[in-house]
Order: sequence, then C-alpha cells, then structure tokens
Amino acid sequence: MRTSTRDRVVLPILLPIIMLLVIAAVLFGFSRILLSLTKDAATAIALIVALSILVVAAVVASRSVVRASSLASMLGAIAGVAMLAGGIALIAVGAGGEEGGGGGPAVTISLTAKGIAFDKTTLSVPAGKPFAIAFDNQDAGIQHDVQIFDNESFTGTPLLNGEIVTGPAKVTYEAPALDPGTYYFHCSV
Repeated sequence: MRTSTRDRVVLPILLPIIMLLVIAAVLFGFSRILLSLTKDAATAIALIVALSILVVAAVVASRSVVRASSLASMLGAIAGVAMLAGGIALIAVGAGGEEGGGGGPAVTISLTAKGIAFDKTTLSVPAGKPFAIAFDNQDAGIQHDVQIFDNESFTGTPLLNGEIVTGPAKVTYEAPALDPGTYYFHCSV
C-alpha cells in the first residue's frame, strides 16, 4: 500500500475506530472497579479520577507544544490514579458485592394454611443460615401470616414478621439466620 493512500484513506478511518475501542475498553474496566466497591467508595473514586483527568489535561494543555509523549503520559497518569485509588478503596472499604442478596436464601421450606391451621407443627432449618418460607394460604377469604419467636409465649419482637395475606394466596418470606435452638411459629391473625 502506498503511503499517500494509507495517510489519506486508511488512517482517518482506522484511528478513530481504534481510539473508540480503547476508550470503550478503559471505560468497561473502570466500571468493573466501581461496581466492585460500595456506593460511597465508588463515588469518591469516580470524583478522584475525574479530578485527576482535569488536572493532567490542564498540565498537558498548558504546554506550548503538545507531543504524543505528553498525551501518553497523560493516559498513564490517569490510569495509574484510577488503579491506585480503586485498590486503596478495595483495601480500606472492602468489596461491595457482599451487600447484595446474591439470589436469596439457599434453603426454602414450605408451609400451608388450610382449614384455619398450618399443615405442619414443626419446621427444621439449618442454623446460622438465612432461609425462606414458601407460604401457601389456601383458606379463601381468610387472612394468615407467619411469625417466628424465640419463646413459646410468643412475646417480644418476632424474629420473622411475615406480611398478612388473604387466601388463596402464596408468598415467600425471607427469614434471617437463626442460632441453633428451638423457635416457635404461629399465625398472628
């Protein structure tokens, strides 16, 4: 290929495409860093990187002659600040992925209300792990719920206070992890 053809036709087409691909790759990588942090840490890191972009761009623009090496050093400085700030935030704050639900409890037990009574008198769940109760209220026009207490007299604050549903209806209650022991459940209606 002749150099005049390359300079006039190929480079004006390929350079913008390559630049857009590089920008997309950098943005995708930076988004992964921000998404792995807590909301507050991600905001702080984004502000730090935005400020570093402004400062480095101002320094490069203040030069009388802008060379390719100046632009490369600008990109390197910004990438370095982004990686350094993201790493410090991950170490200081920890990953934000642990805050989310992660798909809900691994154990789901079923409980049915029919004939104004539960179909089971005992439930068994693993200790120390959240669980779900798939509740099926089969009593038409009757309200039921599920409450779990740590005492047989059902006093104090319930460990699970399920919403009241009017049958026929199905609902899934997300229950917290419970310590090993005996707990008591009932319908509060």
